[in-house]
Amino acid sequence: YFASIGFYLNNWLIDHSLTVYLLIFVFLTMASQSLDSVGRLGSMLAAEWVVSMGIIAMCPRLMELTLEYGWLEGLARFVKSVPGIMVAFTFINKSIASSVAESMRTGEASYIQTGRPNANTHYDWRECYFVHAASHYYPAMTIFMWYGLYLGLTQEMDTVALPMFVILGTAICWLTAPMIFCPQPTFKSLASDMSTYWKFLVAKPKLPVRRMPNRICLEEQLHNKLTDQQSNLYEFWLANNLHHKRRSRWQQFALLVWDFVGFAFLLGVMTVSSYSMAWKMFVAFIAHTLLMLVWRAANRPQVLVMFAAGAMFAGPWYLANEEEKFCDYLLAAMILLQGLAVFKHVILLTFRVVVHVDPKCYKKTYDAVGDRTENGKRSWWCSRTSDKTSDKKNNRNYDILVEFLYIDFLEYELHLFKGHVVLAFNFVSQLSLVLLDSLGLHSFFLLNSKLGCALGIFCNRKPYEPGKRSVESSGHGQRQPAPIPSRLEMEDMRRVVKKPLIEIEPAQPAATTTMTTAATTAGAAGVAGAGGAGGGGAAAAAAAAK
Repeated sequence: YFASIGFYLNNWLIDHSLTVYLLIFVFLTMASQSLDSVGRLGSMLAAEWVVSMGIIAMCPRLMELTLEYGWLEGLARFVKSVPGIMVAFTFINKSIASSVAESMRTGEASYIQTGRPNANTHYDWRECYFVHAASHYYPAMTIFMWYGLYLGLTQEMDTVALPMFVILGTAICWLTAPMIFCPQPTFKSLASDMSTYWKFLVAKPKLPVRRMPNRICLEEQLHNKLTDQQSNLYEFWLANNLHHKRRSRWQQFALLVWDFVGFAFLLGVMTVSSYSMAWKMFVAFIAHTLLMLVWRAANRPQVLVMFAAGAMFAGPWYLANEEEKFCDYLLAAMILLQGLAVFKHVILLTFRVVVHVDPKCYKKTYDAVGDRTENGKRSWWCSRTSDKTSDKKNNRNYDILVEFLYIDFLEYELHLFKGHVVLAFNFVSQLSLVLLDSLGLHSFFLLNSKLGCALGIFCNRKPYEPGKRSVESSGHGQRQPAPIPSRLEMEDMRRVVKKPLIEIEPAQPAATTTMTTAATTAGAAGVAGAGGAGGGGAAAAAAAAK
């Protein structure tokens, strides 16, 4: 927040160093260099360093707590807060690195309006997926994929693998931190979150892109926003793919070059034993393409998509012989997916070069002849496509092509698989926290001692329940759901609020003011004389008032 650009670039470099660190060991294993041979060279890579210079960053907090509470209580507070702080800042630093990478890639700085909600506000799994899928969940799965390849290579080479506790723990933090810091989980909230997230995973749009109306752009018709209760994973990532047409051709060409470099790198590390597995992967891809044709003809049933995805990824492994190991299967799958990504960029870039695609054609103005205009002037490409109907048609054809590649090139199935992995991690982590919170431990450490106790069986608090909006205080220090007031009660409340606390009388004429003052003075005298005259003063005051 208050740091310079060096702080953000430092986070970005540290984030990418995790993948580089893994790739170094993959290359060493492929070069038949074990940990023993690396250790004999005196390299620091032969052992994993858990204690690093980053621990120095915790010293200012220890000093602050010592100055505020004394050395004994400050040390106790510091030790208790270390696990939560490590998980929180591991997650936050990944958010910073992902934001920097996105800004450098797109040239835009997207802002997530998190605000400062209440600490006991519960959020569901669907919201976590919207916010953290691209920034945290998918990079964590990439680390698991590379580490799985490293383990497979070490088993094939009959060598010992480095445990890499720090890197794997970091990836697990990226996946589980949203659940760890989700307050007051219960069995009821767990069932509600799972139901909502499952519907988000398996739902599909009612119509394909080619049958949607072309009056407005496709992005505005998709259910891909967090606030849209009809949003689903299919349309969420389809809208993400449609962002390509808003980039320039040079940006698309740069993405093509980057993917091609990755594809060439994977081909370079391909082993001899993985060639036969790569051929089986290609045959499974052809079968998947045929199944997708049946899927379109059968009105796109979701069960067929899951069957095709399972057959695509499980079929080659089931048909593998004894010589083909898990690392060969994983490497062949990575090569196939990267090659399809390169081919997809080639097709989309070629389409944009041959046919002009303007995503802003729905909101641009055209002159009487039908030519496109920019600020009242004719555009220089009017000779290629000059009327609004043609522009919309070209734009929609590009959208249809994007959807076709999105389905047939395994991208949707890959997102569906990763979504199920996130579902498994969320279920295991939140179920564990529900069991802990049944004893009051999770709320005790996450929130405060009033919302949880060391022996939760003696606590009579009411946890969060999905669907309850308004709350009221209870005798146990915990907020409980309150009934929603009726319409008549709301009107009475408004009348009470609108009624002023002090009623001020309107201004009176001068004569009336003089008479009122005299009456007040006489009344005061009457009250003073009432004690001795038996109320004669009061009668005199009444006569003066008349």
